[in-house]
Amino acid sequence: MPLHRHATGLDRLTGVGFLLSLGLWAAGVTLPVLHVTELFMFQNDVSLVGIVQGLFEQGETAIGILVLVFTLILPPAKLVIGYGLWRFTEGSGIAARRGIAFLDAIGKWTMLDVLVLAVVVVTLKSSWVADVQTAPGLYFFAGSALLAVAAGLGLRRAYRGQSEKAA
Repeated sequence: MPLHRHATGLDRLTGVGFLLSLGLWAAGVTLPVLHVTELFMFQNDVSLVGIVQGLFEQGETAIGILVLVFTLILPPAKLVIGYGLWRFTEGSGIAARRGIAFLDAIGKWTMLDVLVLAVVVVTLKSSWVADVQTAPGLYFFAGSALLAVAAGLGLRRAYRGQSEKAA
């Protein structure tokens, strides 16, 4: 039986958590995360997609690839894989065990996107040339990260409960 059939309590909302987290992630990377005013004249709204695009346009290919992979590719992949495991895999099967191990492995690296965003905010806020205000995308992005952690915990609890029943 798929993992979602064995969830109890709030863990029954794990699938919804993965889907909501994916929606929040999409809003978080496309909406502005920062509103930057330079020299009191020039204003610019900055999104995570815009940051990646700007890195490539400025020839910062290595950092552009890192931010692209860890902010725009791995987080949604992790959410889609998590939802797929939740909805379609047998809790006691090898696919669930390997899938959750894979999520654990990439989960450690997908938090790099939060670090990158924090470094950007701190760097811009410490500049005397620019005034930086947070924008809605930052909150959507942070909400996605928190909801992804909660959904991942629900997935792991359901897996542990199912594998204990099978043993």
